[in-house]
Amino acid sequence: MARLGWQGRDRSRPRPAAFVASAADVDRDSGTPRAAAAGERGRVDPGAGAGLMAAMISVLIATHDDERTLGQALAALVPAAVDGLVREVILADAGSTDDTLAVADDAGARVVRCGGPAAARLAEAARTARSDWLLILDVAVPAPYGWEDAVAAVLNRGSGPGLWWGEAPFLGKKRVQGLLIGRRAFEAGAGLGGARRVKL
Repeated sequence: MARLGWQGRDRSRPRPAAFVASAADVDRDSGTPRAAAAGERGRVDPGAGAGLMAAMISVLIATHDDERTLGQALAALVPAAVDGLVREVILADAGSTDDTLAVADDAGARVVRCGGPAAARLAEAARTARSDWLLILDVAVPAPYGWEDAVAAVLNRGSGPGLWWGEAPFLGKKRVQGLLIGRRAFEAGAGLGGARRVKL
């Protein structure tokens, strides 16, 4: 993605480190990250049937006055953004009145403002996503170590069910901390869409 950056404002709360792919890592014409050397963590293998561009994901996060946790949630996405796995981050915001939107702006995340419960807001955000795969994250829990490899393994298959991690109500089903699901399955209201659980 062209800009997934964190300039970091001079405030007392913690900020993630650089969330910007360097100019050398971004294609000038398309604004997307260039493929890096094979074998990198979270790297999508273009020879596995899905090219880098086709396999990038859109990350969706439901927010409402989440300035204290959003920075850490976004920081966990930095390596995947630089590696070309994350195409965009979209916040489904329910009218935050704290600095949530400022944190999103600093990070280059897109904000879709809409009311209603988290599931309805995420559905609204999903309609604006540009990728065929959606990664829905809980803003309160940063993605754990190893999530990039698990997601890349699914994308390298090219099709099939996604995956989820965590425990506990999210999207009206289980409360998961992360859900990778195909966009069509999500829009069809398929719940977890047959996704398998992974332990990270």
